[in-house]
Parts: sequence; C-alpha cells; structure tokens
Amino acid sequence: RQLFYLAKIFTAEANKGDDYSPLRRCVAISILDFNLSDGPEYHTVYLFRDKNGIPYSDMMEIHTLELRKNLVGQNRMNDWIRLFNAESEEDLDMIKTENAGILEAIREVKVMSLSKRLRAHYEAHMKDVRDRKAREKYVRMEGEKEGFEKGLQIFILDNLEEGKNRQQIIEKLVSRFGLSEKDAIMLVDKYTDRQQ
Repeated sequence: RQLFYLAKIFTAEANKGDDYSPLRRCVAISILDFNLSDGPEYHTVYLFRDKNGIPYSDMMEIHTLELRKNLVGQNRMNDWIRLFNAESEEDLDMIKTENAGILEAIREVKVMSLSKRLRAHYEAHMKDVRDRKAREKYVRMEGEKEGFEKGLQIFILDNLEEGKNRQQIIEKLVSRFGLSEKDAIMLVDKYTDRQQ
C-alpha cells in the first residue's frame, strides 16, 4: 500500500505528453502502531539501491516509525515519537526539546485536551489576541495610507507651484506612482479645488 501511494504522489505532477522534469523527490513517512520488522530500530529509511548497495535513485524514499519499539537517546525523531506516544499531560511535559515544531504541537495537543469550560475560556482569549492584532494591523495600514496620500498632496501642490498643468500632473501620478488615471484625476481635482 505504501508503495502504491508513494508512486501515485510521485507521478501526480506529470501530465500526458510531458517529459520527466516535473517529477519531484518524494518522501513517504509511515507512523506505525505495530512492529513492521523484528530489529530494534524504530526509525528505518528505505531507499532504491541495487543488491550491492549502490544507489539507483534518491527520487523516492520511505521512512517508517514504529511507535511500539523502545526509544534510545535524545534526538528530534525521538521527540516526535514521544509526542505520538504521549497518553497524558505528564507524558507531554516529560518531552524536553527546543524544537519549535514539537513545542507548537505539544501546545496544540494540550489545548485539544482541555475541558469544555477551559477550552471556551482559551478560545475567547485567542479571539481577543487575534482581534487586537487585526486592529493594530488596520491602524498601521491606515497610517501608511494617510502618509502616502499626504505625500501625493505635497507632490501635486509642488507641481502646481512649478507651473505644471493639470494633465501633466495626472500623467506624472500615473507613471511615477502607478495610480489609475481615474484616481489621479480625482486627487488632482481634490487638491487644486483647495488651492482656488
């Protein structure tokens, strides 16, 4: 089954009549809740090689993680396996790592495990955080927009003082600032009306 799905993913990018250039390296990862092999290794990598061990291609690779086997040592792979095997919050707290991905996954698992009341409280807190960030972003964008329009106003007034006519200023706004002709006309009219 693993080979079947790996082959489907590998060939998914190729269309009829294409050459082989769209094909990308494909790595499959199987997380198993049973022992696939009798050996002690819980992480096995399968590659395409000939019978003498000489690589044929690195375009397809299969990793298996056998969760029921004993972990030895501390590395990133072991931390992920410990996370998959965790059955309680204490098990999660026992995972000592600096890997940002695992730390984020642990936080998410803890949130999913909260009681309904605590989860509702947590979701309300996260909504407040998202709302605050959205407000801050809106204020920042409005400030940038206001600053840009103020700059355009100064540009238009300077050009008027230099004796440029309406059409010349409109053309400059379109070419230099990427404004549509309609927006450029509206701005020129807005600021020339104030001058009169």
